[in-house]
Amino acid sequence: MAETSKPPPAKAGMSRFIMFFMIILTVFVLFDPTLRSALGGAMSFVMNPIIGFGGAYPILTLLFAGMITSTVSIAGRHFFVDWVAQAKTQKIMSAFNKERRDAMMKQNLAKLKRLNEMSSEIMQDSMKQTMNQMKPLAFTMLIIMILFAWLYSFIGYEAVDTAYSVPWAFNSNLVHSTLLPNWLLVYILISIPFGQVVGRLLKYFTFKKTLRERGILD
Repeated sequence: MAETSKPPPAKAGMSRFIMFFMIILTVFVLFDPTLRSALGGAMSFVMNPIIGFGGAYPILTLLFAGMITSTVSIAGRHFFVDWVAQAKTQKIMSAFNKERRDAMMKQNLAKLKRLNEMSSEIMQDSMKQTMNQMKPLAFTMLIIMILFAWLYSFIGYEAVDTAYSVPWAFNSNLVHSTLLPNWLLVYILISIPFGQVVGRLLKYFTFKKTLRERGILD
């Protein structure tokens, strides 16, 4: 009776299907100019009044856009991860790899055999943690790509003054490109540090709360 149904694998398969479908849809948003323009135009009705500033301050617009996308991405991933379980798994993996290296150096075949038998279960735990982190990836990517579609449209057609200066380039323009569009490089420069701060703060408070709930921390 206990083996007649296996809902967890079916559920996991459906989750993977949805994730890959959303990733494919995100790729279309990114590389199809027609779809990107349509989404960018639709998003302009929402985003322009909030962080558009009438096109007068595109750097400020990129700053707030970076804060929004970083928060969505980090928060979406954060709440799907059991950080205490992940820390435990990482500690086990570190100890396991150390013991395995030691056994290989000493050519302890019996110990290597035991460790190889244990590796399957350890790798399953590690893969489970990785999949938990990837669950919200497709949805957060879609939201970010839609916002990127708006930024493409906003910087290209609505930003009034696109000139800017940085220490390594005193006369740059957001609409110009090097390897990537300059506005995208500025966005990355802004969003990555902010995302790191948000991630560390969320991890600190959630980790502390979880430890208290489990009676590990007073």
